[in-house]
Amino acid sequence: MEVSLTARLGGPEVGILFLAGVVHARKRLKAAMGGVSLVGLDAMDITLHIGGSITDISPAEPSVDARYFKQQRRLKIFVSIPSAEAQASPQEDVGRRVTEWLVHGLESVVLPRSAAGMTLGPVLSAFRRDLKTEDVNGLVDLVCKSFRPALLDLFRGGESFYYCTFVVTGEGHAPFLSAWSEEALARAVDESGEGPEVAADLRWSYADSPYVDFGSEYTEKLRAPFLARPSLQELGVDEWEKEIELRMDAVEQAARQLDAEGAFGAGQRRSRLLVAVESMPPVPSNVDRVARLNDTNSDIFKQWLEEAAEVDG
Repeated sequence: MEVSLTARLGGPEVGILFLAGVVHARKRLKAAMGGVSLVGLDAMDITLHIGGSITDISPAEPSVDARYFKQQRRLKIFVSIPSAEAQASPQEDVGRRVTEWLVHGLESVVLPRSAAGMTLGPVLSAFRRDLKTEDVNGLVDLVCKSFRPALLDLFRGGESFYYCTFVVTGEGHAPFLSAWSEEALARAVDESGEGPEVAADLRWSYADSPYVDFGSEYTEKLRAPFLARPSLQELGVDEWEKEIELRMDAVEQAARQLDAEGAFGAGQRRSRLLVAVESMPPVPSNVDRVARLNDTNSDIFKQWLEEAAEVDG
């Protein structure tokens, strides 16, 4: 199906802020709609009017209208955004804001009687799939850029690391790094004054590691992008669970990409290191992620599975 996106920007300040986001949304829309077909529809034109200092078509609240041209098999959708809402948009994420306006327009549009029986469900589904893929890819890239230098600094000291984990809290905050080496564990046991038996309690405890939140000067850059994502209050419980899953998938993909780059070492060094992406407090799905990131036949994975994994049943 042919699809187009045109923007009418209500002032020069709107153009400066949103033009790049519109161009990006246009590419995403066309890519998502490439394989979509609807009965009675060959083309869909979307016009997005963003109010500004010169014109503000919908000053009270966002509005959406549609016209269907049956002979041309063409649907035209008009989405109008008030100047006040445009000005309130976070400047660091205008591309996402433009996309949200388009999704809202497609969700809320009332089709004219001439388009009776037509549904935009397949259009929305395709667009949402594309959005999810790009959301994950964007987070993967951000996590890799932040953790790459942190891991380089961590392993530079030459200690024998056996555990390296990307920790994500149950609230879905940005991941942070924690790790244990045999040398760090020996030092911690000595400093505890409680004897060697304390090693079992410390060995897999991310919170007790001297390397907890290591490289925060790099990874703190992730906090703003994660905070900018939808919250539980915005989404509701079911959609929030999907959002948490998306974040965990992104961090796991980033860990896998960094592993492919050799960030965790190679050969015997890598086989002796357990790489993890974990939600804390622990959840059973942590086991699946750790299994996907490591050789499940390795001694270190079997040891972690026996000593630390939270398993259903």
